[in-house]
Amino acid sequence: MLTNLADTDTSSRDLSERTITLACGHVFTVETLDGHFQMSTFYNKGPNEDWQSSSSIPTDFFSAFVCPFCKKPASAMRYGRPKKRAFLDEQERKHIDAAERHCKFLAERTAQLDVDQLAQVFKSPQSKRQIQGPVQHTLTLKGQKKLLHQLARSSDPTPADFWDNLLQFGFSQSTAVAWAESVQPILAVNRGADRMLKEKSPHVQAWQAAVSQAHQRILATLDPCDVRRDQKALQLARASVSIPEPRAQSKYHLISIFIALDCRMLLATLGKTVDGAIQSKEDEKWPNFVDLILSSGSQDAQKAFKRAEESLHGKDALRAQAYDTRFRAELLMNKLGKSIAKAQGDALSLVELEQRAERDLGKLCRHWRQVVRATTADANFKDQIDSVVSQRLADVEHFVKLGQRRKEELKMIVSAMFTSNVDMRYGGHFYRCGNGHSFVIGNCGGAMEVSRCPECGVAIGGSDHTLAAGNTSDTEMEQIAREFGARPSPWPWARA
Repeated sequence: MLTNLADTDTSSRDLSERTITLACGHVFTVETLDGHFQMSTFYNKGPNEDWQSSSSIPTDFFSAFVCPFCKKPASAMRYGRPKKRAFLDEQERKHIDAAERHCKFLAERTAQLDVDQLAQVFKSPQSKRQIQGPVQHTLTLKGQKKLLHQLARSSDPTPADFWDNLLQFGFSQSTAVAWAESVQPILAVNRGADRMLKEKSPHVQAWQAAVSQAHQRILATLDPCDVRRDQKALQLARASVSIPEPRAQSKYHLISIFIALDCRMLLATLGKTVDGAIQSKEDEKWPNFVDLILSSGSQDAQKAFKRAEESLHGKDALRAQAYDTRFRAELLMNKLGKSIAKAQGDALSLVELEQRAERDLGKLCRHWRQVVRATTADANFKDQIDSVVSQRLADVEHFVKLGQRRKEELKMIVSAMFTSNVDMRYGGHFYRCGNGHSFVIGNCGGAMEVSRCPECGVAIGGSDHTLAAGNTSDTEMEQIAREFGARPSPWPWARA
């Protein structure tokens, strides 16, 4: 009930009689404003019904306090703690809204990126700039393991700038310039995600400031000779702050990592596209570089999973494991593609690599099934993620089985030739051109004339039982022939 100012007893110490004038000019009793500013949430009352001590910091969000009459911002020295908390919460809301908008913007930018267009930029770069930098890393298996170990030391994902300069991996100046120009749209999005990952929300900044202040105060009270002095002080400081570390920003940090992982997958796809579209002396480096990109993606997905587990984000934990599985599947397929490209090498090694790829894929599929069964995410979200990952695993399985079907087709070809041509009962008839295409020489298996490869047009055959330059024995077909019972050739030129 409203009371006239003239009716109040200014000499009384009763809170229902004492008044406070707000900045807007409206006057209220202390009792009224104490309720309006929710003082009971921030302070504890003593036996005499006066505020005596601070209570634990509330976890709820508070809106800015306004005058009950005119709704203008209300402030008074008595209510500094509630007002500061409301101001901090308002800044936190603004930070969350901005982070949400920025995440949406980066996700849309990522979806608009076209790898084929970026590959065209790589083929016809317009930039004339010179890139500088020494060779710092090797793309050998040992070099990749060493580099991944270095990147694993940080809890953050691999920064975008790491993938900008190919000179550090031993590529040529022209390749480095073309790559830097083509990947700029991808890395621009990635850098935006990196910046978001480094941002701290107002709640986190306030919490860290409180811990730091408590740490300095407690540190001064501990024994200077104690080797664990700093660690103990930090533990006590964390315990002295009445609330746990705020984790609202962890949601947007995880989204930032997922956007960075999407960019990493685009980089790997661009690397594979470029590798398949150009012919250069650096062809062997590209598959290894793609391996490194995919391996780092898997490693960073595991970092995201750890963050999601620590912050109790069940859905994001499943998403992180889905990214990890996808990167591992792409890595398996890339490694198998490299082995198929080397089919003109040791046939037994190729068979072993294909069998290993099939075993690894089986393990990966079983691992993903266990992940899906163990997740606590809701059924709709789980089914949505499972559908995407399972489809990609099925694509990889199809790719692996293509190699097996190809081998069965080769066996059918050799079987038909073996049964219809007596000359084929001996080895030394199967060869490859300089580009890896198979051809057959009949009779004794020795080259006596030069022809052209029907697939690529390079010279095949030879003269005087000597192969033309670039032609080699097809060890894979020779191995299949031996499986059908072909005996070693009696002719020296036909012995593989």
